[in-house]
Amino acid sequence: MPGSLYVLEPSVPDIRAWTDAERHEFLADLHQVEPSRAFGLAAALGVLPPILRVIGCEPATCDDLVIGLSPAVERAVGLAVDRILHLVAEHSLTPGRS
Repeated sequence: MPGSLYVLEPSVPDIRAWTDAERHEFLADLHQVEPSRAFGLAAALGVLPPILRVIGCEPATCDDLVIGLSPAVERAVGLAVDRILHLVAEHSLTPGRS
């Protein structure tokens, strides 16, 4: 349903364990970057946080090239912010976390 929020915990490939050819193929064109490539590169550089979550919102349509948000997605923005704040607070309260 448009405006539905999802919390995703993507698995990140460990590209350090790959061959040079595999790494080159994976990272060859960062102009057309997708999240898995960006996360893999961040992990290899040691800058990826220990917990990775992505907040996604289902669009109303993907076919039209328009500027702006659909009404359903616009209504979900505040909920997304609340979800992010909750996740950050939850992480901060977890014992052993700094």
